[in-house]
Amino acid sequence: MKTVRQALALALVLAGTGCGLLRVDEGAVARLPLEAKLDLIEAENDLFIAVDAVDEAANRVLETKDDYGNADKRISEAEESLKNAEAAKDPKLIEVGKLSVQESKDKKEFLSAWVDVMWAMLDLEKAKLELARGRYERTRAQAVKKANVAGAEKITPTDFDKQVASLEAEVKAQTASAQKQNAAAEKVRGTWYATRRVLAGKTGGAQGSAWVE
Repeated sequence: MKTVRQALALALVLAGTGCGLLRVDEGAVARLPLEAKLDLIEAENDLFIAVDAVDEAANRVLETKDDYGNADKRISEAEESLKNAEAAKDPKLIEVGKLSVQESKDKKEFLSAWVDVMWAMLDLEKAKLELARGRYERTRAQAVKKANVAGAEKITPTDFDKQVASLEAEVKAQTASAQKQNAAAEKVRGTWYATRRVLAGKTGGAQGSAWVE
């Protein structure tokens, strides 16, 4: 049986259903026998999982934006170290300083691209949530139709099938978009990592190493 918390969560999820989503009349669902209602639990759980995934994706967007926001400080610190090296007229420190500045800028460029990836992933998880809602409504429609309770005569199962198919197509499109963003970001990451490896080599791992990130 559902807990009170789950029931409230489900109510919030359904209240957030996107405009135009075909839904089953709540009165018809309420008239379902207990056995039929229990059959809805799996579809409900899929909704909860989809909601959590959206929350996690939103948090990753915020975390990546924070990292990007801190990138300028890292660049400024590297530029200050380079100025000190130039003032000391130390060729080795100047070389390292220039690499450090470049590595910091390359990282900022990557983080900029990675923010776009995180936004694309959030859009994807939102699309998956809508799909979970659509599948949940289809499951409820099937249950109402099978039990033949009052209101079942108003339900056309193929309408719910079409809705799910449309939502599946949207998930597919959002997946392709996220993959495209990720591929672009990985190219930028490659440039950053290349600079980082050179910097690590020049400093014996003191800078540019994954261990000191």
